[in-house]
Amino acid sequence: MKKIVIAGGSGLIGRALSDFLSHQGYTVVWLTRNSSLVAEEPAKNFYWNPSVGEIDAKVFKDAAVVINLAGTSISKRWTKSNKKDILNSRIDSVNTLQKAIAELKTSDRPKVINASAIGIYESSKSLIHDEYSTNFNSSFLGEVVEKWEDCIADFDKINVSYCILRIGIVMSKKGGALKELLKPAKFGFMAPLGGGKQWQSWIALEDLLQLIKTLIENPITGVVNAVAPKPILHAEMTRLLSKKLGVFYLSLGVPSLVLRLLLGQMSAVVLESQHVQSVKIDPDQFRHQNFTSFLNAEFI
Repeated sequence: MKKIVIAGGSGLIGRALSDFLSHQGYTVVWLTRNSSLVAEEPAKNFYWNPSVGEIDAKVFKDAAVVINLAGTSISKRWTKSNKKDILNSRIDSVNTLQKAIAELKTSDRPKVINASAIGIYESSKSLIHDEYSTNFNSSFLGEVVEKWEDCIADFDKINVSYCILRIGIVMSKKGGALKELLKPAKFGFMAPLGGGKQWQSWIALEDLLQLIKTLIENPITGVVNAVAPKPILHAEMTRLLSKKLGVFYLSLGVPSLVLRLLLGQMSAVVLESQHVQSVKIDPDQFRHQNFTSFLNAEFI
């Protein structure tokens, strides 16, 4: 029975992944900054504080894989201090793991699967990005992801096998991006954001969990794009959601200028366009290859 360490396990992905892997027969433990959790279940929760490089190295005993999902949310206004926090939370978590793992015997060092984001790719309505694309985004988010991945690549220096998982927009009725998209539906309508012509490269939470299991069990390394085989235009995604929910579809949408005024630089999260594919993962592995399949399964 393999032991899996999850850092950043309290979010949507982390909690779902913990339950999924546990049901698959894995032993799952967390790295957490919540000392109360450590006190309640010391066998399952181990303390760390990446901001000061503190970590309980006992967490690595018999661990086969470390999955690092840690990083403060980007869904807050990108002030100078928030930008610093967004970057540092990601860099600090990787550095803390690397330093601790480097102190283990080479034979005891676990494989690392580190979350990243498709925001690294250039925003474009025509380019198609795969794992070997080098057209990177010059925006704040692109710079964050590039620096983050440069840091992750340092696992090479300590002879640790690693995978950089560039995750698309995670879709689940349990929360996350879909919860935000559905907010206008409470008022009887839905509308695209911006022009609606931006590509949305997404993945169903269920498929992301299965993909991570595949990466645990197979010697896949380097960059992997965690996206469904068929991206969708934002306007079409919004139209399909409104139809499924039986609410009015306002095709004019919310103008980009309004979003930039309301959200500032953070508007890039909803306005940028990334058409992303994976050439490392068999498309047949995905239960939900297109957005309609996901909707039909989630909204019965």
